[in-house]
Amino acid sequence: MRTVIGVDEENKYYDAEPVKDKNSLIISRSVQQKYGLHIADSLILTDSAEEMDYTFTVKGVCDYACRLAVFMDIDSMRELFGQQEDYYNMLLSDHELVMDESWIYSITTREDVAHSASVFTSLMMPLVIMMTVSAVIIFCMVLYLMMGVMIDRASFGISLVQVFDFRTGEIRKLYLDGNAWIVAVGAVMGIPLAKMIMDKLYPWMIANTSVGMNLAFPWYLYAEIFADVMAVYFAINTALVRKLKRITPAEVLKNREL
Repeated sequence: MRTVIGVDEENKYYDAEPVKDKNSLIISRSVQQKYGLHIADSLILTDSAEEMDYTFTVKGVCDYACRLAVFMDIDSMRELFGQQEDYYNMLLSDHELVMDESWIYSITTREDVAHSASVFTSLMMPLVIMMTVSAVIIFCMVLYLMMGVMIDRASFGISLVQVFDFRTGEIRKLYLDGNAWIVAVGAVMGIPLAKMIMDKLYPWMIANTSVGMNLAFPWYLYAEIFADVMAVYFAINTALVRKLKRITPAEVLKNREL
């Protein structure tokens, strides 16, 4: 984990308001999602240097997902760890601070954070692209094959209506366009369900890494995914019109001979 950050009431960098209690803390959004914690749950943190365990009660969640971090009231943190009143375990500033270097353990700049994020992104991006492309290809293949099988099974009926001078556009409405509602309803139900399942599985996938990730989806991403699903459906629908055109009234005669 594992970072305990002491903050005070004048903190402007984190959306955290810890209570003045040395047994309470605020967890970041990434900690909540990675460990499945909720308000009033207990969280045990280990001080590997002193070989001690500390048990805390979660009092709130801070909307911070860049890393695994928890927040305590600075005075309560000093009291718990036996530090002096002028002790800070982290200083944040939007300008360079002039202070004794002996007080500083390490310095992290904005460029360092951006570099670390870019390294993580570059390592994960090939996997993300591969999974996304594979999922799209599988979806397209399954949808095409299912709709194609449906046309094959209905070939006799399609051939029969052609005998009665139904045009390709009319046949398409009868045998293909009716699936739009099924695909749309399935997408509306399936997309949130898939997101819920992945939210449960993802923390297990990265259980061996000390990082977190904001898994929240804004509403427009759901709308965009739904639009992409429907676009794929209509593209496949259009492609299957060629298969409809290959079915002729002669299919009726063939089946009659059989």
